Amino acid sequence: MYRRRITAMLTAISLLLSALVMVVWGRSLTVADWLSYSNATSIGERYARTDWIVLSAYGFLSFTKAEMVPVDETSATWLIELDQHSGLGWRFGPVDEYSLSWGSFTEGLGRIGFSSGTDALGRTRRNWRSFEVPAWLLLVIFSIPAQFALLRFVRAKRARRRAGFPVGVPAPAMPQAPGDGS
Repeated sequence: MYRRRITAMLTAISLLLSALVMVVWGRSLTVADWLSYSNATSIGERYARTDWIVLSAYGFLSFTKAEMVPVDETSATWLIELDQHSGLGWRFGPVDEYSLSWGSFTEGLGRIGFSSGTDALGRTRRNWRSFEVPAWLLLVIFSIPAQFALLRFVRAKRARRRAGFPVGVPAPAMPQAPGDGS
């Protein structure tokens, strides 16, 4: 009973994540969206900011960690004021819109792997590490538990057919033996 509940819960989560990835994948073919979380930190005893970013565009998802590191104390003060004004925490929104095209579809199909770099942004330096994965691969991975549940269902249905039981019809009640007091 416990195993059946866990299997049902994993299957439901798998179907939910698969549907979510399909919606994100479809939207990413015409709109680039991002979700980010920013928090204050210190690097080298100086104020800095860490951004965790998920970008969805052209049929792929990018997961990035970026650190905004001020180059000096004046820049650190500027970054503190900027963060106090704009606020830290969660952000979401579209970044870009483009028309659906074969090129935008095929661009994301093969984007997979790690990348990193450092960008000089005037008063700050941004150190980032990123992982990109095509949406189709996430769909395949997230749908595996649902695929196994479907396979088990089909096998059980075939086994009932082979055993001579009609599928979808309740089994007839067993006749009672004489003298059975029930």
